[in-house]
Amino acid sequence: MEFLKFSLEAVNLPYTFLMLLIALFWLSTFIGFLDLGSFDVDVDLEADVDLDADAEITSVGGMSKLLHFFHVGEVPIMILLSFFFLFAWVGSVLTNYYLENSSWGIAALLALPILIGSLILTKFASIPFVKVFKHISKADDTNVIGKVCILKSNSNKENVGLADVNLVNVSQSIY
Repeated sequence: MEFLKFSLEAVNLPYTFLMLLIALFWLSTFIGFLDLGSFDVDVDLEADVDLDADAEITSVGGMSKLLHFFHVGEVPIMILLSFFFLFAWVGSVLTNYYLENSSWGIAALLALPILIGSLILTKFASIPFVKVFKHISKADDTNVIGKVCILKSNSNKENVGLADVNLVNVSQSIY
């Protein structure tokens, strides 16, 4: 109870807020509370970007290696964010509790080590998930030309049809 009380202290509120957002996300995911089909959101975005190609390649390459190091793209981003926010929240609450800190200045100084430690812990905590999602996201056999299929819907000039192609051990749906 004391842990929860201290997690609501002002210096821990940013971390607690992020943790609550993640908890609400997972709760809504598990319960199926949010039916995204019922929301009608229309977003119009336009971007006019003009970058130097050489600078873009080097910066993207370095950032790509850094993101790959932390398993971004190999593990769903919400799992990575969940681990990161959990470790940051626990780190903040425990650090401020044992230092008996209620000062925003000291909490700001502690933020960088807490975030770096959370990144490192997230990297190691996500290693088992890399193996799991590597096996889940194997590429489908897309070489279906010339194979027999079972039509699931009709196709015409206006609509694309859906068909199932039976492969060695799997049935693959194609349009």
